[in-house]
Amino acid sequence: MAAVAGLPGERTDQDEASGASPQRRSPSPHPSVRSGDSPPGGEREPEGPALLRRARKLVVLIVGGTVVAIGIVMLVLPGPAFVVIPAGIAILATEFAWARRLLRQVKVRIRLAARKARQGSGPTAPRADI
Repeated sequence: MAAVAGLPGERTDQDEASGASPQRRSPSPHPSVRSGDSPPGGEREPEGPALLRRARKLVVLIVGGTVVAIGIVMLVLPGPAFVVIPAGIAILATEFAWARRLLRQVKVRIRLAARKARQGSGPTAPRADI
């Protein structure tokens, strides 16, 4: 009996005799997953713009985290830590909501400190112990 090639994915008499599995073309990076199914881990591989977004987030996380870490080191070493740390948080705030909230709080505290510094502690009274 001659085996007739069928549609892609169909098993033929030869396939069944040899025990070979049918060859299917799937756009999924996992060969065991058919189109529309989830891979074994449950998460689909990001494609196109989603992959670029994740890559950008990773780069921002690494760069911003490094700048914040350098600022923290500058707290004990010479350097402008109070400028570098907010700069690192600002970098992180470009991609992360938690960093945007933190940056907003830092800005409020800086404004309050600046206002206090401008006002000073008021008129100074002469000291009695002199």
